Amino acid sequence: MDGSELAWLAGIFEGEGCIAFTGKSSVTVRIGMTDEDIIRSVHKLVGCGYYYLNDRKPEGWKPMHIWQLQRKLEVSAFLKAILPWLGGRRGERTRAAIIRLEDVRRPGYCHLDHEITGE
Repeated sequence: MDGSELAWLAGIFEGEGCIAFTGKSSVTVRIGMTDEDIIRSVHKLVGCGYYYLNDRKPEGWKPMHIWQLQRKLEVSAFLKAILPWLGGRRGERTRAAIIRLEDVRRPGYCHLDHEITGE
């Protein structure tokens, strides 16, 4: 992605996104809005994550289109890429999420992400 695409993503995320700390060490990134074309553009531009429609809203409310990331490496790469364009409050939450993800160990790997062998 080029700088203008990253800046656009950061703007969408700043306004409509959220970072959720789940479980002991997981981080979920989500953008939700009623504009399906924008969410599909986010999904296509980032190239990972998944899109779904939440149409379980009270009568008269529009369905919510949601793009979400949960895999550690994808979340980390996305957050690091958009961080320079985020404002103060969202930037702090993003830095906290990146730090949290750096402490996550994959099964069978050490904290430096080296595969654990019998040696």
